[in-house]
Amino acid sequence: MSVTILDKRSDLNGVGASFRGYRCGPEHDLVQDFLAASKIRYRRNCRATVFREPKIESGFPDLVIVVWQPSIAKKWHPARALLTVDDIRLIHLLVSEGGLTQDELDVVFPKTSSASLIRLAAADMVRKVGKRWVGYKLSRLLATRDIIAIEAKMTDFRAAIEQAYLNTWFASSSFILMPRSSSSGRLAAEANSLGIGVHEATNATFDVSGIEPIVTPRSYVSWLFNEWAWRASLTKSGIDNECKTISGTGYEASFPT
Repeated sequence: MSVTILDKRSDLNGVGASFRGYRCGPEHDLVQDFLAASKIRYRRNCRATVFREPKIESGFPDLVIVVWQPSIAKKWHPARALLTVDDIRLIHLLVSEGGLTQDELDVVFPKTSSASLIRLAAADMVRKVGKRWVGYKLSRLLATRDIIAIEAKMTDFRAAIEQAYLNTWFASSSFILMPRSSSSGRLAAEANSLGIGVHEATNATFDVSGIEPIVTPRSYVSWLFNEWAWRASLTKSGIDNECKTISGTGYEASFPT
């Protein structure tokens, strides 16, 4: 078992993800301290890949932790590593709708649907049933079990709540990372009412082993993190750290800096 951290410094050749460069300041230090000192517990038989300020359509979340199952991903066709963002958008639509005809796909992707279907079929992700294109079962297509977004804030916690809530469009769980001295019961209650968790930086363990696993991708960005985590494992990008087995249902790993 291992934890991989990906950021602007990583060798990203073939991964497809891009990142914002570090911006010095208190929130950068808060994230740095969390990665250096915290331990993460996640579900058994999985890996954790940490993305630091990845670029997505809605901005740059501070951290995204993808917990995924290598036993599923190891069965994937190598052609899957060549899929484009348009291909990922199309497979998300197919899975969401349960299947669509070529004409229906052409309405949404008028210039790219044919090429995307060729690549997705080569990657063993879609097949044609009658006139409709359908994706294979999610249990075969999706290795990701959790996508945890973390937004770090030193002060402006309402802005953190807004950003953390925005992150739920792709993440199965969303958290605010804050220093203990700034923690507020009222703000925590407000965050919790929106399904947002609060983690104090002084807490040495970040436990996500018991959260509900992702059932269906919330958006095409959920799929992107699924693909990026797998591709990073193929290219050996980032920094790996061996995990230790602990009591309970998960694993525990220290994040290196």
